[in-house]
Amino acid sequence: MGRLPIVLSLAMILGACSQFDSAIIKPQPRSSPQPKPITTPVKAADQIRVLGADGQPLANARVLIGTKADTPFSGNILSTNTNGDVACPPAWVDPLPVTIEATGHVRTTFLERSPGAHLFQLRATPSTTQFEVSGETVNFGRLAKDGYVDAGLVVPAVSRGAMLNFQISSLISPQSDWLSLPMGKSVQIPANLTLPSQRESYIVPITLDKPRYRIPVAGPGTHRLVALHGRLPLKQVIDDFNAGRSMFDILNALEIQGSGTRDITVTTKPVSQQNIAVDQIRHRKKMRVRAPAYDPKLVMLALSLIDDAGLVYPADIKKLEPNQIRDLNDPANTTNAGLLLSLLRARDTGSGTTGAHVDEFTAVVRAANLTSVPEFIPLSRPPEVRGTSLVLHPPTAPTTVDPHLTYASLTRVVSRQTGSIAFENKTPEWDVFADGWISTMDLPDLPSGDTSGAKYRWEVFFLGDEIEGQKSAQPSPKGPAALESISHVSKNAVDLP
Repeated sequence: MGRLPIVLSLAMILGACSQFDSAIIKPQPRSSPQPKPITTPVKAADQIRVLGADGQPLANARVLIGTKADTPFSGNILSTNTNGDVACPPAWVDPLPVTIEATGHVRTTFLERSPGAHLFQLRATPSTTQFEVSGETVNFGRLAKDGYVDAGLVVPAVSRGAMLNFQISSLISPQSDWLSLPMGKSVQIPANLTLPSQRESYIVPITLDKPRYRIPVAGPGTHRLVALHGRLPLKQVIDDFNAGRSMFDILNALEIQGSGTRDITVTTKPVSQQNIAVDQIRHRKKMRVRAPAYDPKLVMLALSLIDDAGLVYPADIKKLEPNQIRDLNDPANTTNAGLLLSLLRARDTGSGTTGAHVDEFTAVVRAANLTSVPEFIPLSRPPEVRGTSLVLHPPTAPTTVDPHLTYASLTRVVSRQTGSIAFENKTPEWDVFADGWISTMDLPDLPSGDTSGAKYRWEVFFLGDEIEGQKSAQPSPKGPAALESISHVSKNAVDLP
């Protein structure tokens, strides 16, 4: 192999992770967390109480009981008082959809709610304002010339619910930086990837030096960022890449050896010089993972997760073939058992990194110390839009899973391109919840804002609880907070024309 192909191979490897799925998981400000489980009591049997993502009552929320104004009875649009309460109308006598709108929150519909007291919770609308945080990843130790490339990767710690919606691209920044290579070559690599100063060789000497990271965070608040220390065998990865092996296969060569975290407060401007040490936690303990006998047309990823005060991030990630057993690195200096996320999705078929197909997967999250093989909900077919209805295709629940909730989310999708990196920004505009797994969602006929030139996608989740013995271990809440405690999810999506 000549020198130029070697350099180009290294360049493609360092930038190849940007070709993964594109649904970016935005960092969640700790000051505006995912919805907390509902604990506020309803004081009267004929009242509805509405809470925000922080668990506090929402005043002046608009509540529609029915399918549209004055249907099926007049006066069916109400407004909550300062306590977040509204009296149930006497004309409400049958199960009806209840739709709630409030400033700063996602419009939410709860289908088929019977008359009486209810406690509803909304999730906050994610901020579309982004600020840049930058700094260096430090404390890699003495790096010997050993045939391995040492790298840092800075990612946000996210809620458990966000991790259930995991895409590999959530580990990759949509921004990019230039890295200089031998023979005057350079390559764009994700801005959240760092390379401490090191010298390796693969036929030709290679010097790598990119200590600085950049990462966008969504809105003001305190954000927990994580720096992961990973190592890749240079020769093996280049040979695998040149042999045409998929990035899922190359992923198995990655060794995540340690990590560190830092809480960073952002107000109204970018924040720099936020160095993060990668040696705070050593990932030296082994977690054994077993794959079920799944369809080989799919691919299984397993992630060991560190649970850090309600926010999670990966300790290791590996691909498993059907019935395969692998060991994942896990923190060695913590007593927390952590979590294991197992995910099944279509193999990389080269069909692109944006579009509804990237939202097709099934996942299980459970305590990492459970040794049984995960049992997935089957993949569901994409939903269909027919007028004001969503036609769904619920999967068949395994006997170990209780069909808990059907959840649909209408999102506004903006496709972007940074260099060779294609990605999507998604903003939720309407959430719909229904008990159990249903085949049709009849949506209220509500006016929308300006949708000209916008692209929309319906994402549908079938949520399940793992059953222990004869009942679910802990009943999950109904509504947005369900994603924080659910164990199983099967997701698919459809883009609107």
